[in-house]
Amino acid sequence: MTLAAEGQPRPRRCRGCPKLLTDPVSIARGYGPECAKRRGITTPAPARIPSRDGGHVPGQTTLTDLEEP
Repeated sequence: MTLAAEGQPRPRRCRGCPKLLTDPVSIARGYGPECAKRRGITTPAPARIPSRDGGHVPGQTTLTDLEEP
C-alpha cells in the first residue's frame, strides 16, 4: 500500500490507532510511522536529482550570449 489517491480526503487520525497525525507524509498515507511499519506500508522515496558541476550544457544559452555587441 502507498500514499492515498489524489482527490480522496486525507485523514487527520491514524487509520490503525486513534493517534492524531501531524506529519505531512503520515497524513498522506493515512497511517502514523508505527502503524505503517507494523502493516508493511512504505512511502516512495523522493526522486533524487543528480548534482551538477556547473559546467556547460550543449545548446544552453548563457547571460553573456544575450549581451549586445
